[in-house]
Amino acid sequence: MSGRARRIRFSEALAPYIYVFPALAVFILFKGYPTIHNLYLTLFSWDGISPEKLYVGAKNYLDMLGDYVLWRALANTAIYVAVTVVTEVGGGLLLALLFSLKFRGSSVFRLLAFSPFMIPMVAVGILWSLILDPYVGVINGLLRAVGLDVLARPWLGNSKTALISILGVSFWRFVGFNMILFFGALQRMPKELYEAAHLDGASQGRVFRNITIPLLRETTTVVTLYCVIGGINMFDLFWVMTQGGPAHTTEILSTWAVLKAFKFFQMGYGATIVTVILVLCVAATVVYLGARQRGERIEY
Repeated sequence: MSGRARRIRFSEALAPYIYVFPALAVFILFKGYPTIHNLYLTLFSWDGISPEKLYVGAKNYLDMLGDYVLWRALANTAIYVAVTVVTEVGGGLLLALLFSLKFRGSSVFRLLAFSPFMIPMVAVGILWSLILDPYVGVINGLLRAVGLDVLARPWLGNSKTALISILGVSFWRFVGFNMILFFGALQRMPKELYEAAHLDGASQGRVFRNITIPLLRETTTVVTLYCVIGGINMFDLFWVMTQGGPAHTTEILSTWAVLKAFKFFQMGYGATIVTVILVLCVAATVVYLGARQRGERIEY
């Protein structure tokens, strides 16, 4: 092989790596390095200001075992993830099925259902904090206007209603996005299968169970993973609306990590909580990939 041919072959082999390098460099700079640095901080006791860090080894991890608020935050995170998976995935599927009927005005209602997702999360938190305000909020104002003063309450200041209120706001914000994903999947389904099923006399319920649900399996898995990881990483909505209050009843892992790191100046402990969030996200991704591979083997 001539020198020119070797250079051409080398250039062709190198070309894909050159194209990938910018994206890889950005990923390493903004994702890889911060993750490694966060793991490094978990080994130290540091206030975030002093130039010196005190090496404590696994102490931050051991301290988590006796941290009551951390376990409360973990439980609230699990509740948030579980409820959003059921309500937002299920609600998105139901809305997609409804709007796939293509009745008059369905496109307008579909746009209205999706529009909350286009509002920035911080703006959503501020907006609903005003709506739920016990004195000037629309919710209590409407209740008083119709004579239901007994139901008016400080929705975000009551330990019994604060988490439920945030769950409701989260549903309002995300269900439209899930609906769009399911709606797109429904539009791609082969019409021939439905026509053949109807010719064979299959009922609507049987068609839904045996055709629609299996064909939506991949989309459902992706949407569920999105809800799980998004729920584990949720921060801004809780922070803007309650900052973990009242009395930690809406505390989640991310808000407790921020409070520990930037209010109590325990940067190492805050980094340790962030590591827990990272592990949970990785675990959810591994479960998703395993389920996807099992599904592909079954189809094969």
